[in-house]
Amino acid sequence: LVWGSDWPHLNVKPAPDAAQLLRMFRDWTGDARLERQILQANPERLYR
Repeated sequence: LVWGSDWPHLNVKPAPDAAQLLRMFRDWTGDARLERQILQANPERLYR
């Protein structure tokens, strides 16, 4: 699993609140190790 984004949000009104989306992500994962895996470690392995 890796984090994906459609940023920049060019034609969306109202624009998504990135800070709120990140808070929701952290609520869903509930684990700093899992967050790091999804946001950093998995993409790092994928794009080597």
